[in-house]
Amino acid sequence: MPKPPGDMTFLDHLEELRRVLIDAIIAALLGLGAAWFFSGRLIELLIARTIPAGTPVVFLGPGEAFSTRIQVALGCGILITLPFILFRIWQFVVPGLLREERTFVLPIVIGGSLLFYLGSAFGLLILIPIVTKILLAFGTPSLKPTIAVGQLLAFVVRLVLACGLLFQLPIVAVFLTWFGIVTPERMWSVWRHAVVVIFVVAAAVTPGDGPSQLVLGIPVTILYFLSVGLSFLVRRRRARRAADSIEPPPSLPRGSLPPPGPAG
Repeated sequence: MPKPPGDMTFLDHLEELRRVLIDAIIAALLGLGAAWFFSGRLIELLIARTIPAGTPVVFLGPGEAFSTRIQVALGCGILITLPFILFRIWQFVVPGLLREERTFVLPIVIGGSLLFYLGSAFGLLILIPIVTKILLAFGTPSLKPTIAVGQLLAFVVRLVLACGLLFQLPIVAVFLTWFGIVTPERMWSVWRHAVVVIFVVAAAVTPGDGPSQLVLGIPVTILYFLSVGLSFLVRRRRARRAADSIEPPPSLPRGSLPPPGPAG
């Protein structure tokens, strides 16, 4: 039976953290085992979705195809078991949080996960096909593309992770606003600078050409303005909670006199 949070020593916390890590690793390995049976089909779908038809995709070493299938299965296994992993992390963190922090952190975890899934899907289904089409167009009649599957997977993972992290912008804004680090007025006043930074980051993540930079920069810019609106809502909610926590002084019954002061 687990000890109450106040009775746990530092070593008890380390032991609980070890159990959380073991559970997360076991869950990821079980997800890998389940996704392994579909890894070949997933690679075929990945190639068909990201590479123009007729472009050969090869593996350059005896073990590259196997290692690629392992990586694809592991990535899918982590995505499949991510809710359970986050739940175990939540169980480890929640005993040390105040009641108000518990109600705040859980929506952050859920919203961040959904935005990460959304950003990853955007990168895989929309951004990467556009980027690869643009990059392959730089070939010449004598310079034909032949793509190594390992390099393709690394390229896809980099862009998918970048999109998933960039889509966390509303969560970051909510977190910083809740703790008073930024204000919605400040975010609104610097929106022009923020848009410039967003497109610079989009140029760094993508090849830097106009179309792919716009494809990534425009939705992240929309998310920034959404973050400003969420920042206003979070500050209003925080102010309402602060007002509710201030109890009014007890009122006197009608017809009664206040207690006399000290004799002077």
